[in-house]
Amino acid sequence: QYLLLYEMSLPQGIDLNSEINVDKSATLFSVTTANLSSEKMTRLRDNAREWMQSNLPEYMRTDAVGLPVLFADISRTMIDSMWISVPMTVILVMLAIMISLRSVVFGLLSLPTNMIPIIVGFGSWAMIGWTMNFSMSSIVSITVGIIVDNCIHFMSKYLRARRRYGLSVEDAIRYAYSHCGKALWAVAVVLATGFGVLALSPMVFSDNLGMLSAIIMTLALGSNLLLLPALLLYLDRRERVAEKTLEEIQREERILAVES
Repeated sequence: QYLLLYEMSLPQGIDLNSEINVDKSATLFSVTTANLSSEKMTRLRDNAREWMQSNLPEYMRTDAVGLPVLFADISRTMIDSMWISVPMTVILVMLAIMISLRSVVFGLLSLPTNMIPIIVGFGSWAMIGWTMNFSMSSIVSITVGIIVDNCIHFMSKYLRARRRYGLSVEDAIRYAYSHCGKALWAVAVVLATGFGVLALSPMVFSDNLGMLSAIIMTLALGSNLLLLPALLLYLDRRERVAEKTLEEIQREERILAVES
């Protein structure tokens, strides 16, 4: 009756069809809030649901709908699935490296090299105080699949120098630097720039995804050029007899490249 009286009191040409259902048994109740995080939005929805169950009859109870609630539910679902997808991604990457490089040790070495940039990236994001959203739950799977390429390139060149030419650890690292160092820089710049373009997006989800991915790509470059060689120096202590020096090998490769 109150709804009918309210509708009859409106000016001519204005109705409440978008606010009241046809049989006048329910009305739309809109709540305007500040820009809440997914966690706070979920807590607000749960508190409202508990209040309705305690204070309203059953026929008046309902549930919250709308884009903020939808995104909050998506965030919870994606974060829950991330606890399964991230370990699976890391394990599959390690297995792929072990098989391709034929070395269990180098597969394990890829774990800190690829995961530390991601951990530092998320930690830096939290220390700055920027908010997290559901788009970031997929960053780990996306970035691991990209930055692992640089790790494989460096390791493959290092193992070539160790296995084929019998170089020492130090010379093998220099060999890897000389053959893929510039390429790693170029890849990092291109990827960081590409993801950085997303930071210009007016959508906060694309903005955060691009900015954090660009940070991780930059950190991954330092991890591959600084951390990985340090781990190799510390862990790979096998001595090999080199048939040629590093300078002789590089000279022969340049000659072969010119002839081809």
